[in-house]
Amino acid sequence: MSYSHYQTIHQSLSEYDITGSIFGLSFKYLSNPLGFEINYIPSYYWVDSKRYMMREQVKPQLTWNISPNLMTRVSWSYAGSDYFDNNDRDGDGTEFALDMYYTFKNGYVYAGIAYEKYTATAEYESYRKSVAKSGLMLNLFKGINLELMGKYTDKPYADAHPYYRIERKDCQYYGSAILAKPVFYPWLSIGVELNHTRNQSEIRDYDYTQTLVGVSLTATY
Repeated sequence: MSYSHYQTIHQSLSEYDITGSIFGLSFKYLSNPLGFEINYIPSYYWVDSKRYMMREQVKPQLTWNISPNLMTRVSWSYAGSDYFDNNDRDGDGTEFALDMYYTFKNGYVYAGIAYEKYTATAEYESYRKSVAKSGLMLNLFKGINLELMGKYTDKPYADAHPYYRIERKDCQYYGSAILAKPVFYPWLSIGVELNHTRNQSEIRDYDYTQTLVGVSLTATY
């Protein structure tokens, strides 16, 4: 069981400040070299202190320890999303993902691909999303962990937007750096995150560059 709470703060656009509360329940079964895990992840988000979205996700996954240092994971997930400010975006999504991890003395490197289909109440809010990512996690000193990650996303939408009269297609480049450290107890950690996003869109209003700083508090049982 886990709980994570985080806050992102904008220097000049406070109306985009995001608060998130994410719970996690999981069941694991291991029979080396194979493993099975299923996760239930309910989450709740606020934007500018107003209710924004509630999501429930179920995610079963299989792992295979190919060697002492190399592991692969295949997962499928289903998520239902409820947007409080825009019912057109309410919908259900399914995602298939494949990830590989290589561990070494002080951490691990990983790479993965994923494909998601999201069906919204309004057709123009439905989309298909392809993702490629890679990253690195290092154990530094005094329990401090550093994680670096880069991700590319291709996201075409299913129909023309009724206001802009064109189909939206986004290409996004994302990078993040996270420093995390246990505080007070081994099961409680605090993290500071810096991430940068470049979103290229066919619709100008969705074309943006964004840099965020976030603080998270995570409890794991």
